[in-house]
Amino acid sequence: MFSAPLLRRWKKQARETGDQLVIASNGLRDKSKEYWIWCVGATFVSWTARYSIVNCVLHAFHGNTTLNDFVIYGKQVIMGIIILLSPTPGGSGLAEFMFTDFLGEYISKGLAPTLSILWRMLSYYPYLLIGAILLPRWIRNHIKLEKLKL
Repeated sequence: MFSAPLLRRWKKQARETGDQLVIASNGLRDKSKEYWIWCVGATFVSWTARYSIVNCVLHAFHGNTTLNDFVIYGKQVIMGIIILLSPTPGGSGLAEFMFTDFLGEYISKGLAPTLSILWRMLSYYPYLLIGAILLPRWIRNHIKLEKLKL
């Protein structure tokens, strides 16, 4: 496919990516069912917890009427997919707008901006902070290892 004239410039990168996929698949081939069950379970718990933050925020500020948690969860999943397609890092701006648009029926108009910022502070910014702490350490350790291998 990357021999086509329009894609030829990325042929080397595509080959490297393909080689890395083969190496990764060989490393995962012999993993036990228990390994995969733990991986799927951890992923499910992680994403469920992340998407449940909106439910918790809405329950805290909604009032006495009942909320349909599955509808809110579904809307949150759709919001997450749309944010992935956003050209801005982390869907900045778009996420806050969508929060009000998708979940506005569950919150009073005056609280919408505050709750959208609270939601982002609980669900997005901690990942940035943790990444800012861990990434430099990871790079430092792996660059040292690369230099030792050379």
